[in-house]
Amino acid sequence: MAKKRRHRYACKSCRKPFNTLPEMWGHTPHCPARKLSQQPTTQAGPEALRSAVADRESRRPGPDSHESRLLLLDTAELIQQLRRDARYFAGIAYLLAQGNEQGEYEKAKEWFWLSQGLDDVDRDFDLMVGPLRLDRSLLFRAYHQLGPIRDAWMYYRTRHLRPVREGEKEQEIPEDIREEDAMWATIMSNIKKMLAMSR
Repeated sequence: MAKKRRHRYACKSCRKPFNTLPEMWGHTPHCPARKLSQQPTTQAGPEALRSAVADRESRRPGPDSHESRLLLLDTAELIQQLRRDARYFAGIAYLLAQGNEQGEYEKAKEWFWLSQGLDDVDRDFDLMVGPLRLDRSLLFRAYHQLGPIRDAWMYYRTRHLRPVREGEKEQEIPEDIREEDAMWATIMSNIKKMLAMSR
């Protein structure tokens, strides 16, 4: 009797199962349950309308602080660096695939998907970098987009270090991969700080 294959990953919003991180990552932006959870709840009636207007007036945007602008610029530069790195890894895998290296074509597609996701986030940051103004909705969207990208990135970068046979020890993570992990941690931390600073 064939053994039933267990799914390794599941969407956090709708719990749909997936076998690989790229499949889950590709599903996440289009997940109906996730989109529904992000829709703001609306209130009816004149009192609710007056309350919404008063709240909008009280939170009319002013100039962002010097610290928040520096965080915005630093984070945008880190995202651009990761986007360039993803394209580089995709290019290397594609060249190896041209030499008939097994599995490299799939790796090239995976890194290309990540670079596309980082392109989307980079475009959102460009909308803030131009006027040097934080936007809470753009930051919130970037934070939730980057989480799955970060998970997939670190999985792709470390999968060759995992034991192939039972009993083998996992290899030590190289310095360059540890630096990438630290870069991702800085990006996510910066976005949380900017969310707290945004109006």
